[in-house]
Amino acid sequence: MYKIAVMGDYDSIYGFATLGLSICPVKDRDEAKTKLRQLAEGNYGIIYITEAVAAQIPSEINKYGEQTFPAIIQIPGVSGNTGAGVEGVKKTVEQAVGSRYSVWRSKRMSTGVIKKSQDLLLSQRECVMRICLTLSVYRNSV
Repeated sequence: MYKIAVMGDYDSIYGFATLGLSICPVKDRDEAKTKLRQLAEGNYGIIYITEAVAAQIPSEINKYGEQTFPAIIQIPGVSGNTGAGVEGVKKTVEQAVGSRYSVWRSKRMSTGVIKKSQDLLLSQRECVMRICLTLSVYRNSV
């Protein structure tokens, strides 16, 4: 069974230990690169990484972008939300669905309107597998 890890500064990730996730505090870029490699080579299906740490090691994260395992998902940390995590999830969903979309909200609407364009993207199967893996690993670990 795959495990889930969370990487980032200690203050941002220590709460995830209460959910049973493996926490991996890192202090600098070199430590983050090393820890990401260790987790990716280990039995981890999902690695959550704070946006601040991810910004320091984009080339290392990109090495795993085309692989099904592990799914590396950026999350905001205590220092704030840069939007990189949301963009990453949006990109994965676009690849899985096979089209680009955007959600438009108006002041009168509480729900969004989804607008599609016909930009078929590659690796749909891998994206669907990642989404399913994320859901199944999370469900089995809680």
